[in-house]
Amino acid sequence: MDVPDPVNARLNYGYAILQSLIKKCTNTIGLDPSIGFVHEIAPSKHPLVYDLQELFRYVIDSSVIEMLESGLKRSDFITTENYHIRLKPNKAKELIEKIRDNFNKRYVLKGKQHTLKNITFENVREFSNCRDNNLRPINSDA
Repeated sequence: MDVPDPVNARLNYGYAILQSLIKKCTNTIGLDPSIGFVHEIAPSKHPLVYDLQELFRYVIDSSVIEMLESGLKRSDFITTENYHIRLKPNKAKELIEKIRDNFNKRYVLKGKQHTLKNITFENVREFSNCRDNNLRPINSDA
């Protein structure tokens, strides 16, 4: 995605990393990523992944803010021939490491410590098990 400014370049790069993590979770669990609830269903899109990644966008936002607090320089970016701003490889690596560190932080869930990465997977897994027990198929035998 093309963006006009360095902050959004970092955010978009981070969201792509998050999208990859969520897509891996949905594929591992066996969910169909092409069927979503909030985001538009369209060919070659993954609306379920987009829906589920909303739960964890704050991790990306926080990671980018942490990087911004250490300083933002023009030299951290390159401008493409189409005048789009991209992170330099060393800054992209730094962002990847910051996101990885934040997803590897440990939190207590159901009385046990888990990394946020595992909590992400667990949330997607629990989503796959959601059912409304009050819904029953309509048939003539009921």
